[in-house]
Amino acid sequence: MSYSGIFPNPRADGDVLRMQSLHRVRVKADDVAVASDHGRELLDYVLADLERRD
Repeated sequence: MSYSGIFPNPRADGDVLRMQSLHRVRVKADDVAVASDHGRELLDYVLADLERRD
């Protein structure tokens, strides 16, 4: 399972695609800090996708 996001980057001339692989890693919601409601929605989405793949 992987998750990616696009972020504006003023140091690179454009946006940056950031990808993270969670292959064979157990992640619990309590282990992740989020800074916004949108971040919480993304976390919930990723964790639900991980559960579907188990």
